[in-house]
Amino acid sequence: MNVRDILTTWLLKNGYDGLWNEVCGCETDNLVMCSEDPSNCEPGYKTECDCGDECIFHISPKTTVPRITEIKDNLTQRVIVRGYGSTREVVEANQNKLRRAFLPNVDLEGANLAGASLNWANLAGASLKETNLEGARLNRVDLKGANLAGANLTKANLAGANLTKANLAGASLKETNLEDASLAGANLKGANFDGASFYKTNFEETCLE
Repeated sequence: MNVRDILTTWLLKNGYDGLWNEVCGCETDNLVMCSEDPSNCEPGYKTECDCGDECIFHISPKTTVPRITEIKDNLTQRVIVRGYGSTREVVEANQNKLRRAFLPNVDLEGANLAGASLNWANLAGASLKETNLEGARLNRVDLKGANLAGANLTKANLAGANLTKANLAGASLKETNLEDASLAGANLKGANFDGASFYKTNFEETCLE
């Protein structure tokens, strides 16, 4: 790992899209490729152009300029959804376009994703506490280690989903399809499974009380 790798990791971990200074800006995928001294750069966010020069994007400090959010395909890493605003705003506005979306560790606590299409999406480690996922399509979704405490998963389709070590305490899974899903090591305290389907579901080492 070199200095660029370390810097990229830190920027992504802290929610930044790249570096900027008064002269230019660069994304995390293409850091410090200019001749500028990086010690003068600051972390920033990818935003739409507001300078009148029709730039593809800017890297800017957090301002009132709308932030560009790009959601990638879990397998190809190609952008499948692009929009302005926070990740939560873009996800909620594009609920039917998120198949295979790459969203690990995303914070969608309390979001309304009822009926959303998230088949094969990567939501490992996501914060989905009290999120409304009623009737959502979550086939083969990766929710390993996700926090779904108090979430509404009523009538959701979680067939083949990976919920290993997920927190489902107090969640509603009434009439939910959990066939072939893995709940190994999950926290299921107070969860409601009335009418749920469990064919070949893995409950190894789950916490029920």
